[in-house]
Amino acid sequence: MVPCEICYIERGPWVLLFILGLFSIFKKHNYIYLLSVITLISSILLSIFHSGVERGFWVSPFKSCQQTVQNFSSLLTPGVPPKPCDMANHYIIPYISMTELGGIFALFILLLLLLSHLKSL
Repeated sequence: MVPCEICYIERGPWVLLFILGLFSIFKKHNYIYLLSVITLISSILLSIFHSGVERGFWVSPFKSCQQTVQNFSSLLTPGVPPKPCDMANHYIIPYISMTELGGIFALFILLLLLLSHLKSL
C-alpha cells in the first residue's frame, strides 16, 4: 500500500495527538484536552475530504494527486507520490477505504475523549 499526498497530510494530526498524549501523562490541563479535541476534529475533516476525493465527489487541489502512473520509471520519481489520491485503498472491510477507517477511528477516539472528560467533571 503506497500513500498519496493527502495520506501524508492526514498523518499530521495523529503525530500531534501522540505528542499531546505524552504531555497529558505529566500534566492534566484543559488546553491539552481542547487541543486534542481540535486535532481529532481536524483528522475527521481531513478523512472526509480525502474520502470525497477517492469517491470522485470533488477533485483534490494538490497537483501530485491528479497525476497518473504512466510507466515504471514514473514510480521512481523523487518527491512525487506513486499513485493519485483518487485511487482508494480498500482492505479490511469491503467498500471502506483506509482513509474512511481512519476517520471512523478518529471519531471513536473523540467520543471516548469527550466521555472521559464528562465523567471527570
